[in-house]
Amino acid sequence: MRKQQFSLIELLVVIAIIAILMGLLIPMVSSMKQKAKMTKALSEINAIKNAIKQYEATYGLLPVYGTTAQTEWSDDDDHYNLLMEWLTQSECTGDSTPSIDTNGNLRKMKFLDPLPTGGSWKDPWGENYIIYVDHDYDGQVTIGSGADATDYNGSIFIYSKGPNKTDEYGKNNTNGGGSKADDINTWDK
Repeated sequence: MRKQQFSLIELLVVIAIIAILMGLLIPMVSSMKQKAKMTKALSEINAIKNAIKQYEATYGLLPVYGTTAQTEWSDDDDHYNLLMEWLTQSECTGDSTPSIDTNGNLRKMKFLDPLPTGGSWKDPWGENYIIYVDHDYDGQVTIGSGADATDYNGSIFIYSKGPNKTDEYGKNNTNGGGSKADDINTWDK
């Protein structure tokens, strides 16, 4: 009795079918990874927002580092890291020297869990979250500048620049930012 073997054409057909299926599967997996990162960013944004609300409930005011009525906490790494240190009560500068400034959190309460890897909270694409808080308590925050400025009602606004790492001032393709805008924010639900 002779063993049945596959012909060359049968093998090529099977390989072609596998290649077609892989070609269909790879973009779906990539898309799912991007959506997972966007979901993670939104989850972290909400955690930071809740921590700032807890800070406000504890101290009776929003965290502030200057005298302006509105503060953008991510305008530079120093201020952003300072806020993260106040909220997490752990060193967030990324160097080996702890630089916790307790003036902003005199009770040394932890409002946000520090990252297991240390350092400051960053979005899944490695950028600082953009955080605006209303210090004059007029219930309004202006995000952006010039023609891109938009007034929002509320006191805490946080967003990520999204996958393209371009600051569109919290706008995305669902809220008037255009088809390439991909910011992830707390106010579009």
